[in-house]
Amino acid sequence: MDTEFFLRLTAFSVVATLILWVINRVTHGKPLQTDFRLLTLYITTVTMIGIFGEIFLDTTYNMVVGRPLWHYQILPIHSTYTSYYAIVLWGMLGFYLYYMHQILKHNFHVQSKWKIATIFAGEALILESIINLASLWVFGKLIYFYTPDDLWHVTSVPNFPFYFVCGLLIVVILKRFQTFPIFFSLFNCFIVLIILLASLR
Repeated sequence: MDTEFFLRLTAFSVVATLILWVINRVTHGKPLQTDFRLLTLYITTVTMIGIFGEIFLDTTYNMVVGRPLWHYQILPIHSTYTSYYAIVLWGMLGFYLYYMHQILKHNFHVQSKWKIATIFAGEALILESIINLASLWVFGKLIYFYTPDDLWHVTSVPNFPFYFVCGLLIVVILKRFQTFPIFFSLFNCFIVLIILLASLR
């Protein structure tokens, strides 16, 4: 990866994160409160679940359907099922969810894990479509190319059940992990590191 592309990718990530923060700030309607231990736990947990889940789902989908559901086109690893950049994308989603889960609970009184998972699945399809289209504009290619053409290859309806399960896992696992946030943040980083090292073989 050349220096110019790295700088553009970094700027792209920073701007996307700021936009996610603004969305949460506007939705909340007042200053956002931050517990940095829990924020770190959200970022690392969502990243760990997302990276592992992408490899598992796309591998399974490929075995059943005969083709992957998506191909990563930017910094791909593990047969293009995931990407080095996916760590940043899932981390940004964890950042977004840390605030959004608070907003759903305090502003809209949504506490059911089933409702939260459903909202997450719908939001994930929308957010990944927006960031993928932005990538097409900035880099001239999609971050991830979906093989079904039901939604113009920027996302796909068959991904909704995966995001629903992913949303459930995030809620359930985070509830358990919050008892020891620092330990489990390090644990999540360890799992992600193993996945990355496995890609170097």
